Amino acid sequence: MKTLPALFIAALLAGVIVIVGTASGDRKLTTDNLVNASVQNSRLLNFIDHSDGSLEVIDLVSNESVSVFVSGEGSFVRGVMRSLVRERRLRGNTEQAQFELRLTQPGQLLLIDKATDTTLLLDAFGPDNVKTFANLFEPDSNAINRVNTDIAVDKQLARLRSQTKS
Repeated sequence: MKTLPALFIAALLAGVIVIVGTASGDRKLTTDNLVNASVQNSRLLNFIDHSDGSLEVIDLVSNESVSVFVSGEGSFVRGVMRSLVRERRLRGNTEQAQFELRLTQPGQLLLIDKATDTTLLLDAFGPDNVKTFANLFEPDSNAINRVNTDIAVDKQLARLRSQTKS
């Protein structure tokens, strides 16, 4: 039963990578555009699985613990990290390279795997999942404020949509 959520997350991640690479509009949305956008905030992180089932997030600049997800918590973060580590193994890359969490000037939240040059647009997974990653920034960060504002707006829009359907 535990493999079903992991497979779902892996399929969702693959879909987002394809969408990011193929989306078009007035300005083509590409990984290069996202990665090269102005950086509003970023943090270099490492994710460590402990024998007690917890997942610890370490800031690589300060070498301090940013967050600890005890066993049973942080399923979205765990799923994303498992997918990225699996991608590393498939490419024959077993190094413990850093991950960059980046908020771009247009407001997208990205997770970049430095070992494989894989970039995930976290916004594609919805506001609650984005908030989980945004909370890995410093508490007074603009990223957290932006995500909280987006969640409030999304809830308000959903309420309005449900009222108009009635």
